[in-house]
Amino acid sequence: MRRRIAVAGLAAMALGVSAGVSGCSPAEVPRHAPATAPASPSVPTQLARGPQDEHVDTHLPGPSPTHDEASDAEALAVASAAMEAYLSRKTQRRAWLEALEPHLTASAMAALSSVDPATIPGASLTAATHLERHTSGYLAHVTAPTESGSYRLLLVRDGSSGPWLVAEITAKESSS
Repeated sequence: MRRRIAVAGLAAMALGVSAGVSGCSPAEVPRHAPATAPASPSVPTQLARGPQDEHVDTHLPGPSPTHDEASDAEALAVASAAMEAYLSRKTQRRAWLEALEPHLTASAMAALSSVDPATIPGASLTAATHLERHTSGYLAHVTAPTESGSYRLLLVRDGSSGPWLVAEITAKESSS
């Protein structure tokens, strides 16, 4: 009985394969079969071959941003404005967040959305902010000294034409 089932299964498979092959006419067979790359675990098989991979992105990326005096000045201005808004703790949460929004990334806004501005130590900037250039032109750190200690801000940008935005505001140890 097992043997008949196995033979019947093989016959059905053979019929299926021959039906699939015999259903193609020479006109339907592509003259140049698309090249297939070996599938890797990180690339789904359907992306490695087939008609959907015929699209080629022709948009060339712009030059990588670099630090210069103009970009440093912009980063310092954004950091100072963000700190002024951050330290204005006497406003309602909604107004506080609206003042911060133009200077922050979306993830920084999400992180600060649950902060009550009244819990931020009362302080104001005591000296000019100081920029530390990062080896990448996409990042910069700014230190903002206040009466209750310094804050460190991480600034990011998308490219040389993208604006600087604050990604993190972190309180450093107080300077007592």
